Amino acid sequence: MILAILALMAGIVFPSVEKAMRRQGFIEAAKRVELGLRTARAAAVTSGEPVRFAAAFDGQGFRFADRDDRLPEGVTIAMPGRGIRFFADGSATGGDIEISDGQLRRRIAIGKVLGTIEARQ
Repeated sequence: MILAILALMAGIVFPSVEKAMRRQGFIEAAKRVELGLRTARAAAVTSGEPVRFAAAFDGQGFRFADRDDRLPEGVTIAMPGRGIRFFADGSATGGDIEISDGQLRRRIAIGKVLGTIEARQ
């Protein structure tokens, strides 16, 4: 009887723990993308040279300057054309970036004039 109750509890608890871990991994990946964008913009302003932020060819990572970052398994990034270019004055080509794992999505909007970076649900 006790084993049956424990098995029932495990069947309820473990899937919710797995879902919470997947969600947390997705949130951390989205924060890494946002941090990468902010770092790319800062690098353009500091160096006085344009910096391009682009998705990896397979969509599972991103690259800017001499930095590469891979996203967790199943998390992808999509952005316009050849990516976002940040300029020395802080402006950018602008556009929206979408991070997704098939169920969860987060959009990051990059403004053209000021190069603002705004995460949206």
